[in-house]
Amino acid sequence: MSKVHRREALAGITVLALSVPFASAFASPARAASPLHALQGQSFTFTRRLRRELSDGNAISVTRVWDMRFVRAVSDTQIIGEQTGVTVEAPDSLSALSKMEQNRVDTSLFPLILSANGLIIGKAGPSRYADISAAIQHAAARLSASTTDEGIKETGRQFLHQLSQHAHQAASRVPADLFFPRQTRHAEIVPVGLPGGIDGSVRIEFTADTHAASGLLRSAERRITTLIGENARSSVETWSLEQS
Repeated sequence: MSKVHRREALAGITVLALSVPFASAFASPARAASPLHALQGQSFTFTRRLRRELSDGNAISVTRVWDMRFVRAVSDTQIIGEQTGVTVEAPDSLSALSKMEQNRVDTSLFPLILSANGLIIGKAGPSRYADISAAIQHAAARLSASTTDEGIKETGRQFLHQLSQHAHQAASRVPADLFFPRQTRHAEIVPVGLPGGIDGSVRIEFTADTHAASGLLRSAERRITTLIGENARSSVETWSLEQS
């Protein structure tokens, strides 16, 4: 198979993969209605840290901090926030990107709209792990059908790059139940196979710590690890919420 055809196949996989959002909403039974009324008007410090591994073994980490409040709108509860700080850790070779991130004000997260039981229903719609699994497996099947044994290792590395990019896209969206997690621990593995006996997977792990009485978030972590053959890449996102 020519390099041109391999690039075309991988491009098709990227389009397919990115068509399915990676934001997670867990299927466990909903807890009792969250005490949103008691939170309205209260101020919090919300911190989000995203760390991504790079192909050369280095990593880039961006930490952003917001002043955040729960407010009552006409027919729902909203979360509003204003970015107050950002810290970037990256290799010297990425100094231009670091400077850009350091100066960028992220306005994409807030405001958020919450349902009566605390789920995010605006800006972060829920999706299912089953949808993610189906998309990745379908993409892998298309790659396998268009790949020969020649250049398998190179194709595996390229496929790792494509899937890890997809995972990074996922990390740009918060879980729908982030502020009132329905599960405090969850893991999902999506198997991926390639010709030539190369196996792989995408593992998504979520853990959370909440206030016992209200179920409100204290801290949470989502780790996404992409493994193809002997090559692995991961992204880790953490969130914390503290009352001001």
